[in-house]
Amino acid sequence: MLHFSSASHNAFEPTPPRGRTDFGVSDAEHRLLRFANGTGGGTGAPATPPEPSEPNQPSEAGEAKETTDTHQAPRAVQTETRTEAQHALEGQSQTEGQVNTADTVLQGIEALKKRLLTTQQKAQQLYQTHKDIMPGKMQNQVLKADAFLSMQLTNVERWIETVHTIQTFRSGSISPTKLAEWLTTYIANTGEKGPEQDRWKGTAKTLVDRIENRKGRNPLTTLAIDKMDGGDKWQTQNASTQTEIDQEIQAIIKETEEIVPVDDLLALIDTNRRTLQEQVIQDGLQKMDDALKGMEENLTKVQQDKKITSEKKQGFLESIGLKFYSALEIWEAFKMLKEAYIESYRQRTRLNASGLAQSAGNVVKLFPFAGDIQQVLDSQLEEANEKIKNGYMSFLKGRYVSFRGLFDPGGELDRNRHDINRARAVLEYAASRGWLWDIDESSESSMTVAGQSLSQFLPKHWNQQQQTQYFQLLQTQNRSGQGKEKEDGKNQASTAEDISVIIPKIIEKMQDRNFWYAFGMAEAAMVKGKVGEVSPWLAATFFNEMRKSDTMKYFPKSLIDQLGGLGLGHPGFTLQTFKLERHPNARFNTTGWNTWRSQKQNNIDAPIERVSNFSRAFHMIEHDLADVPEEQRMRLIAKVLAGQVVEYDGKKFSIFSSKYKFYRDPMIKQVYEAEFDAKKADHDFFGEESEVILYGPKAIADLLTISNQKFVNTTKATNTLRNILDRYDQLIKADLLEDAKEYQHDMRRKFHAYLRQGTINDTRTEAIAEVTVTPKTTDKEEHAFAGLVKRGLIEQKELENLIKEHNAGKKHGGINTFKNILRQIDPNHELLRGGGGGGGGGAS
Repeated sequence: MLHFSSASHNAFEPTPPRGRTDFGVSDAEHRLLRFANGTGGGTGAPATPPEPSEPNQPSEAGEAKETTDTHQAPRAVQTETRTEAQHALEGQSQTEGQVNTADTVLQGIEALKKRLLTTQQKAQQLYQTHKDIMPGKMQNQVLKADAFLSMQLTNVERWIETVHTIQTFRSGSISPTKLAEWLTTYIANTGEKGPEQDRWKGTAKTLVDRIENRKGRNPLTTLAIDKMDGGDKWQTQNASTQTEIDQEIQAIIKETEEIVPVDDLLALIDTNRRTLQEQVIQDGLQKMDDALKGMEENLTKVQQDKKITSEKKQGFLESIGLKFYSALEIWEAFKMLKEAYIESYRQRTRLNASGLAQSAGNVVKLFPFAGDIQQVLDSQLEEANEKIKNGYMSFLKGRYVSFRGLFDPGGELDRNRHDINRARAVLEYAASRGWLWDIDESSESSMTVAGQSLSQFLPKHWNQQQQTQYFQLLQTQNRSGQGKEKEDGKNQASTAEDISVIIPKIIEKMQDRNFWYAFGMAEAAMVKGKVGEVSPWLAATFFNEMRKSDTMKYFPKSLIDQLGGLGLGHPGFTLQTFKLERHPNARFNTTGWNTWRSQKQNNIDAPIERVSNFSRAFHMIEHDLADVPEEQRMRLIAKVLAGQVVEYDGKKFSIFSSKYKFYRDPMIKQVYEAEFDAKKADHDFFGEESEVILYGPKAIADLLTISNQKFVNTTKATNTLRNILDRYDQLIKADLLEDAKEYQHDMRRKFHAYLRQGTINDTRTEAIAEVTVTPKTTDKEEHAFAGLVKRGLIEQKELENLIKEHNAGKKHGGINTFKNILRQIDPNHELLRGGGGGGGGGAS
């Protein structure tokens, strides 16, 4: 088996210029970094945080994929730019409540060591087995890979030694004196010479001096040191004194850690380990394993193939290569990362110094120019805070972190709650996406943001006015973020073929809790309107997702209102339920959407059939279609709500069943009806089987408005009339006879009101009797109004009454229009004979 000395890895590491430390870092910082890296002439893995991951790239559709977890390995370390690394690292020093335990750190290192050894053994075995037939270039590649792995294993072993020593010391089994000896020996073994070695010796001497001084002040210290070094003098003491000795040991450990930065050391070792694992090992070792496996297979094939000529064999072998980063490339990447870490460390130091100076500034109040001094100190502190905050926000944006990546347990806000700069970066990034779901419901007195008090994430030196201004800034940013997300969603959906492509994306965005993006897609779908059930399909989809799990906890209240606005006055009106049924309604015994949202947020059982008339109808239809897969079920529910006849598994359903009278009646009575606007959909939509036929008399009158002997909206009006005829025929064909009777009753209420509204005037309207349509059910052209009468959607008796009332002196301006319709049904009707009609002949 191959063996490489520690000198082999130094060949791959650049040496810093004589007379200065690496990259200009301060002595104290450099000493800690060197110690954590466990290296001498060169540095090993840099102390970088665990967060960096590969930025997500836009897909072909133009949508960038969000990442829930920011702990993702990049494609290739050598492509990491210094700027990317800087963004990833800013503000990464360890924060309160996040101290790494030695056991946890050691577990990570041991796992890394095992992974490195596995690949190294593969490389060494490959070399030993096939070195005789390997070309020189290939041998060099394998040897370099082994050397690189040896280099990393050397670092890993030193990390393990350091953590073991810390564990032993913290358990009370090594005295500070022995620890000082170990420190001196350890730094010497790293190959560090001159000032650097002197500095570590200085740290060790300070520790020894402090303990000696303590011995002079406390007799128990000597006994405690004896016990820590494995002596037995402490055993001669009584039980009470032994207890005091144990207490003294803990005090000694605490004092030692004030001199030797043990927690910082563990944190740096762990971030080094994470960097090596996530930036190189996680991605690179898999590539190396794959390459070694491919080389093994090809070398074995060549070795076993007796027919291949030596010339061809050589050419084939030279074409095989180890596809992995060279040690130099990896070192350069580490170098960039380390530079970024050092800059981040300096920023953190400047921040701490600025905070201390700002606090101290209060002492100089009585000095000349005290106000100027305080202003400068305040400005310096703000600048230090802003730099770290903005850097981390750039990191979040670059990684396109998702809503869940920010707010789920263990997410960015959770992990950074003790770091006000990174926490504010999380909140501002969330605001840029419109994700602060409760900020508009909060007040300046409570300032609740993302379910928590904003004040905990703000600098302690901020006064109330500064806090309020920041809250208002987040509100403004959040509203802008909402608008941007809506626009992005709308743009993406506008390129989709039809709504069947959009719906799955809306579901995906809803589940990602990117609600405003989903709203934008819904807005585009309503504009497209290529299927009649577009509005109920969207309503059913949103409601289905809203009722799941804790979705409503994060669903903005204003979004319910805006979602309803998409259907307000639209020919496909179903979505308007979210706006018009927001509040409790005693008449319908419904709680309203706002109350339901509040109940869901507080984990109160809230039956969906009590929310609104829409949710009640949804619940009933869903019960009938319980066996249908969810995605298909939502569309079938939508079709029923759109007034279509739906058949599934031998059963037939329609909204015109008497049990849905509660849903249809408010529209006919215009309880919920908004101002109908035919311009909100193009003429094609009116040709689809949509819920426009459920609208009340006013909407029908608006749609069938007449001017100069024709409908103002000719195509939209005739398409609607054809649809009304088709729907009756479909109910009859489906043998839903009771539903057909309900349908007749509903339509009579609308059309009788239309005929009696006073706008039918022979001068302007006589020609409407001649309007023809071709129902899809018959494929035969027929007069539209005569078709309504023949199907019982307008009662013939009502036409007769209108004519009779005119003859009795109640002047109806459209007498000839009514007669012409009657003539198409019954040319020999007695009311059309001679002068009996009273008002004239009209068209024959």
